[in-house]
Amino acid sequence: MVRRILEAVADFDGRIGGGKLSQILAGGKSADLTGRGFHRNRHFGRLEHLKQTKIMDYLKSLERNGYLGRIERGDFPCLELTPGGFEVLNGHAKAKIDLPEPRGERREHREKPAYPSPSPARTRDDDGEGSLFDALRKLRKQMADERGVPAFAVFSNATLTELAERKPQTVAEAQEIPGIGPVKAETVLPRFLDLIRGRN
Repeated sequence: MVRRILEAVADFDGRIGGGKLSQILAGGKSADLTGRGFHRNRHFGRLEHLKQTKIMDYLKSLERNGYLGRIERGDFPCLELTPGGFEVLNGHAKAKIDLPEPRGERREHREKPAYPSPSPARTRDDDGEGSLFDALRKLRKQMADERGVPAFAVFSNATLTELAERKPQTVAEAQEIPGIGPVKAETVLPRFLDLIRGRN
């Protein structure tokens, strides 16, 4: 269940908020969803056995525990995977989920959310991963400025982190990273691959 949620977040690549995503996963019947074609999305109804409120509880828990992050897009925040979320999605870690207690049993004081330590790709310099991430981020900003779009429209932070950690050498290898689909593989990815290859 958790991996289905993370897969959906990765596929939308920072372009959807929690409320809308929970409607899609629950298979909502609103005119807004069908009017915007979300009923044809491959994630539509994948968690239809759950109520939308329960899916929101999962999303909030994943965010509290550092598997999901928020980015500002227009007037509302959207969701993206964090490095910790990618670890769970790729089967390298198990997610910690803390759902709300049943009504009447809720604690008066809730613990503050615990977030995982920063990704090695952003902080480590001994093997070049940190500097590679910085270089990828600079390239993203340059391409975003050239196109007149926000930086996350090129690649999300989570995708940059995966690129820095995996260092893919081919398009096929890069497309194994969530957030890199056929369109971005053709229009955005080549310059990032050139940068990565040049660092080897």
